[in-house]
Amino acid sequence: MLTTESLGGCVRLTEPDSWERVGDFPWQGHVVIFANPRDSREMLWVCSLEDAMIILAEAPPFDFLLTAQDCSFLFAHDQYDNLFGCGIAKEFLGV
Repeated sequence: MLTTESLGGCVRLTEPDSWERVGDFPWQGHVVIFANPRDSREMLWVCSLEDAMIILAEAPPFDFLLTAQDCSFLFAHDQYDNLFGCGIAKEFLGV
């Protein structure tokens, strides 16, 4: 469940290709990728973070949200190369 307790507060990292940092996040298990509704109304349930990174690398650039089923983290990336991290992703980015 998404709550302000589980995902409250975030950090932001801005650098070229900041989305690539997500690939170093130590996560095992399924992840879900959501696109900004203006880009797509799809969501992808992906078996691993590694698979998600392959999809993101091969797709045209788009704003995305990436989380786990338990909502312990959330990454958000936008067209301006801002990468936001909430939950345990906040600690990972360590900005």
